[in-house]
Amino acid sequence: MFKSSPLLKRFIVFLIIPLITVLMYVWNYLQTSAENFSGDIVLSGIHQEVQIQRDAHSVPSIIAKSDHDVYFAMGFLHAQDRLWQLETQRRFAKGRLSEVFGRTALESDIWVRTLGLYKSAEESWDSLSTEAQDSLIAYSHGVNAFLDKNTNLPPEFLMFGFKPEKWKPIDSLVQIKVFALNLSDSMWHEIEYMAASQVLNTAQVNMLFGENGHSLYTSNTNTVNSLDKLLKIKRVLKDEMHIGGKYVGSNAWAVSGKLSANNKPILANDPHLNIQIPSLWYVVKQKSPKHEISGMSLVGLPLVVLGKNAHIAWGVTSMLADEQDLYIEQINPKRPSQYLSDGKWKEMITREETINIKADFPAKLSRNIEPLKIKVRKTENGPLISDAIEGVGNPLSLRWTALKSQDTSYDAFFKLGYAKNWKEFNDAMSLLVSPTLNMVYIDQDNIGYLAAGDIPIRGVGNGLYPLEGWHSKNHWYGVIPKTDMLSEFNPERGFIVSANNEIGGDDYDYYISSQWASPARAARIEELLQEKIDTKHKLTLEDMKMIQADTIDLSSISLLSFFRRIKGDNSNEDLALAHLNSWDGNMDRDSTAAALFYVWSEQVRNLIFKDEFKGYWNLGNEISLANIENDKVFEALSNTELNWCDNILTNDLESCDSIVHEALKQAIKKLVKLQGSDISQWTWGNIHYTNYGHQPFSSVNFLDYIFERKIQNGGSENTVNVSSAMFKQGKGYEQYFGAGFRQILQLGESKQATHLYMNSTGQSGNIASEHYDDMVEPFNKVQYFGLNKSSIKSGETLRMVPISSMSTEEVK
Repeated sequence: MFKSSPLLKRFIVFLIIPLITVLMYVWNYLQTSAENFSGDIVLSGIHQEVQIQRDAHSVPSIIAKSDHDVYFAMGFLHAQDRLWQLETQRRFAKGRLSEVFGRTALESDIWVRTLGLYKSAEESWDSLSTEAQDSLIAYSHGVNAFLDKNTNLPPEFLMFGFKPEKWKPIDSLVQIKVFALNLSDSMWHEIEYMAASQVLNTAQVNMLFGENGHSLYTSNTNTVNSLDKLLKIKRVLKDEMHIGGKYVGSNAWAVSGKLSANNKPILANDPHLNIQIPSLWYVVKQKSPKHEISGMSLVGLPLVVLGKNAHIAWGVTSMLADEQDLYIEQINPKRPSQYLSDGKWKEMITREETINIKADFPAKLSRNIEPLKIKVRKTENGPLISDAIEGVGNPLSLRWTALKSQDTSYDAFFKLGYAKNWKEFNDAMSLLVSPTLNMVYIDQDNIGYLAAGDIPIRGVGNGLYPLEGWHSKNHWYGVIPKTDMLSEFNPERGFIVSANNEIGGDDYDYYISSQWASPARAARIEELLQEKIDTKHKLTLEDMKMIQADTIDLSSISLLSFFRRIKGDNSNEDLALAHLNSWDGNMDRDSTAAALFYVWSEQVRNLIFKDEFKGYWNLGNEISLANIENDKVFEALSNTELNWCDNILTNDLESCDSIVHEALKQAIKKLVKLQGSDISQWTWGNIHYTNYGHQPFSSVNFLDYIFERKIQNGGSENTVNVSSAMFKQGKGYEQYFGAGFRQILQLGESKQATHLYMNSTGQSGNIASEHYDDMVEPFNKVQYFGLNKSSIKSGETLRMVPISSMSTEEVK
């Protein structure tokens, strides 16, 4: 979105020339914009004194005498540490990025306005409990109190030349919608099914998508171009706003106290999302007379979303439930405001949106850009998303649970923090609408699992491809009743594992999804736990750390067996094959075999699928057709009836063995180019790295080196220590998706209770802060910090004093 921006290109040109002369000024500004963590500050909006104690890693402990003041302090802290992140998240959710970034952000704004995220959040406000509303109001007052007290803003505000507006409670509530958008990917799955069904035979489609069906979508434009326009939105969301991705998920598991060394249950969790700096997550402890809670907050929300209180602890993974459906609509050619429904024309709900667009840099010397007015149309199924994308063809509407106007999802997370037992935990999560989540639970004696969120019950089909919206038989009939949602409490085996793997199965009465992640991660976690249990070993926190660090890819084993059939033609191939013959599937950063396997399997995908997919293959990493799982690749190689290996673009008849051998040659050639000709010096870490991208400066030459952070890494998309990567020309494989944090939790008496954590970047979003990136290296090494009283840094205490308690002289 920003690479082709004349606004930013000119910005850099104008910035670099005078940079030397203003360097001292800029550095001074950066220093003064960094955080002040100690002393007294007088504020209006709090009821009583609040103390904020920081530890050595800048993790705050809020000590307040009321919950209201806790939530106020959360708003203040998020603004103090993550103000630019707050601003960009709010502008994304409201479709107002173009006001700052210019026309390059226009596609994102049009898309979000069409979805109506902010409007949906506004409509949900009255459905919240009074207590939940009060928490959001208190949080907004805290953010605004910081803005009132601080004139030196983070450097991004200086560089783009604007100041943030006052924060509103809905600005926070809409972040739940953004969180749901991050975890809801099924509409893109339908689009890809649509594409595959036009170029593949039925057996091939069924192998990839797991169900027989027929896409009813037809386009009056070039299909590849049409799909590219749809996927361009996905590219913008993922690359620039770090929203969504393939199998966004997590790992979470709970171990019963009967299997642990100190007889108390243990919970481990590491949610997976797009990689960014600063992290989506913010570590915090909250203490008031009503409750004490610690864990990970989502920036923009006053709550600890994932963590523990004095009674229970919880973690989550994305369920990957299919909560989105696309519908083909029939529009009245004589009246475009009408759509067909069961033989009758109905009026759409329409609204006009005005998008203001910043002029190109320098704005004072550039011609103003007229505001863009768009008309958003909505049928009974949902917004017409095709209106947001020029040249798509047939009108498409989107039905999505997160657009429900009576959405109580925020209340679910709010009440979760106060839950004291399994029943109260269930009661809280019954309020969740979207995103759908696998909830993993422990208390001092028990472990449990609960599927939470609204899962549609469909009249026809399983939501795999678009249906006719004009027939009500194709619509949703409701959602799975909360009493029928999957759950488990104290299973006999003594542990629970969730890693985005399939749940429900054939015995379950309802359809959940067909978009499951590979079972490899879940199987590996279970394997490691069972190995310990079988040897009568009592599980410890150290065992949980070891599992979270694991880089064995079980999905590689079957494919590896096929690769080992190949005989080398030369010494280089023989040496490469020798490395793989003794390899156990460990995607360790120091492994030669891991590098070879990853690149070889990539080349195999290209050679066996690219010809069938035609132009779709070149649409980029955003389309999972080019990201087919290892088990599917093995099936394509093993099942000759599917006829994947023969290249349909040549007159020859290629065998799978010849294709795999050719892929080996290409892999070696690519690795030589990346790492040199000495195979013994190849490692996976040399060409595979984590890139913590910054929004928006990752796309700007020079500034990317200042704001981004890169570090070599191991793992793959199917290892417990997960890493999804894409190839960057001349750079290697850049991880764009992985764990955002790790936590290991155990309840008990104060000496037994444990909260180990590591955030992926640092607590601060300010480039001048020492806490901008101080967790990057320990996170990469799978190390942990502890949340406890002894970690509080001496002298780092900020005292918030209500203005009402000050004398007139003190206030003056």
